[in-house]
Amino acid sequence: MEPVLPESREEQLASFLSLVNNLGTATSEDIQLALDSRETVTPEEELTPEITAKFQQKIRANS
Repeated sequence: MEPVLPESREEQLASFLSLVNNLGTATSEDIQLALDSRETVTPEEELTPEITAKFQQKIRANS
């Protein structure tokens, strides 16, 4: 690992904030459309059914 110089950090933050501002906001319908169009894939071997269930429970709790 290498340390990040303060100048680089500030440049990255400015770039990120610019990107976020240019993206704008999405409606609930836009978000749902994006979620509904996601590709379903097979989970990695390390992702057990228990981990998946806990993750889905957290998603439902925060929805």
